[in-house]
Amino acid sequence: MSREQVMNRQHLLAHRSISCCIGGGGASTSRGDKNNPKPEGEAQPKEKKDLVDYDSNNLPIPPVAVERPETVTIGLVENEDRGPNPMNPPKTKTDNYFWLRDDSRTSEEILLHLKKENAFTAAKTKENKSLEKELYDEHLSHLKQTDQRPAYAHGERFEYYTRTVEGLSYKIHCRRPIGSSNVNAEKSPDGTDEEVLLDENKVAKGQSQCDICVVAVSPCHEYLAYCVDFSGDEVYHLRVLKLGAGAAGSPSDGEQHVLIDELLSRTGEGATAGEDENADAPQGDPAPPGTQHLICGNIVWGADSKEIFYVTQDPVTHRPNKMWRHKIGEKNENSEAKDPLFEEKDQLFILDISKTKDGKFLLRNSASSETSEVAVMPLEKSGSDADATIVHSREFGLRYEIEHWEGYVIAVTNYDKAKNNRALVKKIIGTTATSSVLETTPDFSAANDWQELFPYDKLREITYVEVFENFLMFEGRENGLTKIWSFDIKQFTTSSGTATHHLQPIDTSLFPEPDIHEIHFSINKNYATDFVRLVYSSLVTPTTWYEYRPLEKSCKIIHEEPVSNFDKSKYDTTRVFATNGKDGCKIPVSLVWSKELCPDVRERLYNNSGSCTTSSAAKSYPLLLYGYGSYGACVDPGFDRDVLTYLDRGIIYAIAHIRGGGEMGREVWYEEQGKYLTKKNTFEDFIACAEFLTKPGGEDEGNKTLAPLTTPSKLAIEGRSAGGLLIGAVLNMRPDLFSVAVAGVPFVDVLTTMADPSIPLTIGEWEEWGNPNLEKFYEYMKSYSPVDNVSSGLRQEEVQVEVAGGETRQLTTVLILAGLHDPRVAYWEPAKWAQLLRKEKTRFGDVLLKVDLEVGHFSASDRYRHIQETSFSQAVVVKKLTQ
Repeated sequence: MSREQVMNRQHLLAHRSISCCIGGGGASTSRGDKNNPKPEGEAQPKEKKDLVDYDSNNLPIPPVAVERPETVTIGLVENEDRGPNPMNPPKTKTDNYFWLRDDSRTSEEILLHLKKENAFTAAKTKENKSLEKELYDEHLSHLKQTDQRPAYAHGERFEYYTRTVEGLSYKIHCRRPIGSSNVNAEKSPDGTDEEVLLDENKVAKGQSQCDICVVAVSPCHEYLAYCVDFSGDEVYHLRVLKLGAGAAGSPSDGEQHVLIDELLSRTGEGATAGEDENADAPQGDPAPPGTQHLICGNIVWGADSKEIFYVTQDPVTHRPNKMWRHKIGEKNENSEAKDPLFEEKDQLFILDISKTKDGKFLLRNSASSETSEVAVMPLEKSGSDADATIVHSREFGLRYEIEHWEGYVIAVTNYDKAKNNRALVKKIIGTTATSSVLETTPDFSAANDWQELFPYDKLREITYVEVFENFLMFEGRENGLTKIWSFDIKQFTTSSGTATHHLQPIDTSLFPEPDIHEIHFSINKNYATDFVRLVYSSLVTPTTWYEYRPLEKSCKIIHEEPVSNFDKSKYDTTRVFATNGKDGCKIPVSLVWSKELCPDVRERLYNNSGSCTTSSAAKSYPLLLYGYGSYGACVDPGFDRDVLTYLDRGIIYAIAHIRGGGEMGREVWYEEQGKYLTKKNTFEDFIACAEFLTKPGGEDEGNKTLAPLTTPSKLAIEGRSAGGLLIGAVLNMRPDLFSVAVAGVPFVDVLTTMADPSIPLTIGEWEEWGNPNLEKFYEYMKSYSPVDNVSSGLRQEEVQVEVAGGETRQLTTVLILAGLHDPRVAYWEPAKWAQLLRKEKTRFGDVLLKVDLEVGHFSASDRYRHIQETSFSQAVVVKKLTQ
């Protein structure tokens, strides 16, 4: 199982991530004044004198965790799966803070320590409160609080959409008849056309945490299923509503829907995972004592709308591993007293389920980072796993995803060393008006039976295919940017032309910023349609929905995300390239800035005269550099409303598209140069980007000399999750380069975590970082693991860097953010790291740790709490960069 985005769907469910899980929900139920919404209570405990110690100058003293040395074994451990041929004799290390680990999250001693950390951070940032309030109000000023997403057709009768209401924290899921005139979200629904299906605000009532993941309407459109997590640990309850079945409530408020079924995640003692105050909900039967039944946020409706397929996860490692089939209203289906429909027993693999676009087949996908295996099951014959046909049996290194089109299987795969993928098609299914039958096994080994739709290219990656009745749409990457292609599949299957003749890229000149943007598929539910919805944005263009008709090659805007108090013409954006001096690799860097406050940025980057403003004469600007660089995930240059508060203060925002990510394609950027024993490229690329931005004499792609935009005292860096590993590593390698660092849910205890198979995600991620229990990986991983290199990191005085204007370099401020219930990066990793960083007084100034005691990996999804938390961390950055 892996640690984040635009990857295979199953990996979105299970890795240390840069973004929220599919269909994200909320995290708090607090409400505020409608005109100035703010949470009623603090997510963190308020500062208390008995939680904070002060020195003789009345300055807060950071909490000190007692050292209790414990030996950690890396290599062979009896009765543990440490991988093939673990080191024997094993290696050992001393961990003074191992005791901070509590899997139950109930230790009073540890909770007290975390509360002291929160209180210390609150005391140190007390002077930021007015700035936080200012930032919060600015964020609200850009947010259209009552708004509606564009509706999408699903079937022939209804179109579905979500909307938000000012003062309410969560989304409202609605539908209306196709062709309805009730489209004005500014007005209250008239109760005639709109039908509220699910009001997340009502589900969240009385809960301190509420994440609704996956909201799925049945094929008959009479039922709605959703998954909800009330603790932040990504363990869900599954609920089914009968739409319009109740007598109470008006037709538009959602109260007429009846909860007819509920499957509760069980912890093993018959108790539910999380608390639910909905007393009227039908309660699922308790699991047998000693068993655990932990539901993932992954469900598929059966073809007849009478059954649901869902996945549960391993109670220890949180690995999705079992598929179940549940008849609506039937008892005991959530109990392990009955066998699952399928169990994935290989610890390296996670289980994901979906169905084909036409709704005919269930797809059961077992996947690791390196390998996948897809089984196809006709939904009308879904009684047992014996009805499933495996497309190609798992073979190390072979990855593929499939779709179904009119009796053909469409595969996006890396088969035959195509690391950036190719697309293949094969006729394997006979269809009739009532059934679909697999006529042959679609094994890739029978190469002559497959035709190539989209050829492999080392410089171009294919990531995904959308299938429609009359055409195919491919999503991928080229030249570091996302790209969309259309394919006339009907012409291809009825003519003798080559595949290339039918493959057409969408003309990027149709969009505002053809050279720096992101574009993806939007929600496209209907199979029989002549258009596809696309979503476009750039660092200066808010999210825009397009309707593209591939057979006509026409494109039109159907909706633009409203951003209040925003004038696109006041900002500018571009992409430049930094050079990694160790191997000469060119690293893309995307930038956005205020034209008024940073007027000469473009002149410095692309000076028409060929000269450059010298560092001594040029004003340096504060700059925040963001990075991730793992799992082949991409941080694309799309619009982010949260960044505006930086830009409007003269802070440049930049994204380093470093190796380990997938921006320049999976083959080179990730597989060959960004994982396993090449992982250090990620950190060195980021440092190269920072040096490029702070040193005169850098070069862009056209070899023009650049003036530095910033200096180390004005450079902030940020990353979260695996991006937090990046921050930890570069702070050890070059602390002199950075003024302030923000590390969200940082994966920093690499060696200890990746050696311990009992920790969630560990075994699956041996195919990302390597397995430190093996001699091959041990020394390499040890050399960059942040907590294992803090004391050996570079000191400020060891590096001489030219600084513009002869400025005095300051110690680096580090802000660390964590969630108590995080199953992906456990809270004890950042807690240990904070203790170690504070010992390095010649390198680091304030080290602030804030642990949200109510949420998990993805922090608050309550939109007002999210703004509050964003304002807190931004205030730390703004104060340090502009003081």
